[in-house]
Amino acid sequence: MKILILFILCLGLTHFSVAEETASQPKNSFLDQALESTKKGLNQSVDYIKNKSKEAQVQIEDKTNESADRRSNYNWGIYGHYAPIDLLIPSKKGVSFHWTTADGFEQYEAQYLKGSLSVPMLITDLGKIQDERISFLKRNFKEQSNFNWYWGISYISFDATIGPDFLNWLIPGNVIPNIDLIDIRSIGIDFGVGHRWYFKTNFSLGIDWFSISQPIYVIKKEAPYLEAQTTSTDEQDKIRKAVDTISYFPRLSFLKISLGYNF
Repeated sequence: MKILILFILCLGLTHFSVAEETASQPKNSFLDQALESTKKGLNQSVDYIKNKSKEAQVQIEDKTNESADRRSNYNWGIYGHYAPIDLLIPSKKGVSFHWTTADGFEQYEAQYLKGSLSVPMLITDLGKIQDERISFLKRNFKEQSNFNWYWGISYISFDATIGPDFLNWLIPGNVIPNIDLIDIRSIGIDFGVGHRWYFKTNFSLGIDWFSISQPIYVIKKEAPYLEAQTTSTDEQDKIRKAVDTISYFPRLSFLKISLGYNF
C-alpha cells in the first residue's frame, strides 16, 4: 500500500512539473503572428522587386545594344530639331544631315538652327531679332551605347532692328543707309552631350541634353546707329554695350529634341 501511495505522489509531481514548464513558455500572440507574416510578405516583395529590376535592367541593356547595333547599319540620316531652351532666342527650329562611319562610332553632321523674336531682350525697345547657326559637328559614340558627345564649329549670325524710341533721338539730316539695323557675324566653337536611339523602322530619336556654341571671332559687326548724330549719347552707349555683349554671348541650349530618319 505504501508503494502504491508513493507511486501516485511521484506521478502527480511529475505531471505538475511538466504543466508548470509548459505554462512558463510564452505563446505567440496574434500580433506576433501578424508581424511575422508581414515580415515574410515584405521579404517576398523585396525579392520580387529585385528580380523584376534585374529583368528590366537586362531588357534595357538588350534594347540599348540593339539600338547601338542598328546605328552602324545606317550610312546617312536627316533630323528635324526643336530647341525650347536656347539662347539668345528660345524655341529654335532646324534641320541637320549626317553621315555615319562604318563602325557606327562617329557621325559627321551639318546642322542649321534658327530662331526669331519680336520682343525686347538685351536692348530695350529692340525690334525683331533673329539668331541663326550653321554648324559642322563631329559626334562620338561610346561602344554599345547611345550616349554621344560632340564638338565642332559654327557660323553665327544675329540680326535686329532698333525700335522707334532710339530712332527718335536722331538729329534730322542723318543720311545713313539701314540706320535701324544691327548685323553681327561670328565664328564659334561647339561642344555638347546627348543620346540618340535607333529603331527598326529607320526612325531615331535624339536629345542633346546640353550644348554650347561660343563665339570666338567676330567677322562682322555693323550698327550704323552708332555712327549717327543723336541728341543723347546715353542711348548710343546702350546700343554699343548691347552689341558688344551679343557679339560674344554664349549660345547655350538645353534639352534639344530631335526626330530623325536614317537610310
